[in-house]
Amino acid sequence: MQLRETSLTIGLASTAALSLLLLVGCNSNSGTVGNASPSPSAPTTVLGAAGSTFIAPLMAKWVSGYQHDHPKVVINYRPIGSGGGIEEFKKGYLSFGVTDAPLSDDQLKEMPPLIQVPASAGPVCIIYNLPNLSAPLKLSAKTLAGIYQGNIITWQDPAIASENPGVKLPRTAVIVIHRSDGSGTTNIFTSYLARVSRDWSWKSGHGLSVTWPIGLGAEGSRGVLAIVKQTPGTVGYLELNYARENGLPVALPLLV
Repeated sequence: MQLRETSLTIGLASTAALSLLLLVGCNSNSGTVGNASPSPSAPTTVLGAAGSTFIAPLMAKWVSGYQHDHPKVVINYRPIGSGGGIEEFKKGYLSFGVTDAPLSDDQLKEMPPLIQVPASAGPVCIIYNLPNLSAPLKLSAKTLAGIYQGNIITWQDPAIASENPGVKLPRTAVIVIHRSDGSGTTNIFTSYLARVSRDWSWKSGHGLSVTWPIGLGAEGSRGVLAIVKQTPGTVGYLELNYARENGLPVALPLLV
């Protein structure tokens, strides 16, 4: 599933259509210089930018390439989450912002003049830390929703066991990790849960931030990554490139 109703089958994943918010006719300095340092004698344009952590790995490559070809432009992109990017852009602090959740008509009314364009797309996957698991973890949509609702609290729950036959699951609690900040990745993931679970839709809904029934909050994608990587028994959601680059296993979707 995607923000625009498109399905993807990587780790019970969702596809994010990332929106780039461009402020019309204005440049903004953000204080700290980003990935390149210009010559002291060269006139320099500093562009302040912030938002999605989801797009941060790709943004770093774009910024590096652009600054290589345009040495008099410095781009300082801060991955503070879609919610933070939207708020800073709204206050006029940024030259551009990035959000995984495109702005609604009501949100656009509160913004300065801008151009909103699609920038990229990528999958949100389910990551976990289960040492010595003999095969990739499989989870159906129903089971995943049950985990995040707090209805499934151990890794040996019959729902998980039945979807992973022959796999020795650990005798430990399921530790749910979610984003604590306003996050486009959260919007994507909770939109998925709301579509596959009527109960989730009624009780928690979807958005950049929701009321989580259970779990530990972490700030930013890197916060989720750090907790899951360091803590056995955890499960979380993350952009696929973060998982791949850091060697974290990704759950496989199970269609039942």
